[in-house]
Formats: sequence, C-alpha cells, structure tokens
Amino acid sequence: MMQAFKDDRKGTYLNSEGADKPLKSPVSDDVLHKARLYRIARVKEQLVANDCAAALLYDSFELVPT
Repeated sequence: MMQAFKDDRKGTYLNSEGADKPLKSPVSDDVLHKARLYRIARVKEQLVANDCAAALLYDSFELVPT
C-alpha cells in the first residue's frame, strides 16, 4: 500500500473510520457561490476605483511545473 505521508507520525492523527469516505465541505454551495460573487464584485469595484484597465490573477497552487 502506498503511503500518503513521508512522516510516519502524521498517520497517528488520521481518522481511520473516515479513510474511505469522501470529504464534505461544511460550507454550502449557496454560500460559496455568494462569496465568489461578492469577491469578483469587490475586485471589479477596486479596478474601477483605481483606474486599472486589467489585472492578471492566478492561483499559485494551480501552477504545476511540467
């Protein structure tokens, strides 16, 4: 079996009963959708307020070297 962590001590804190169950977010989809709408509205508002024509936004966790 492949080990998930390099450090053996981390296995001590895993929930063995939940290992085969999918993770469930405590935040509802509706709340996530409203938060995304709010955040994009704030970005747009700040772009206009600062007379900025464009912004380059990225998620550094999504940048994977190949």
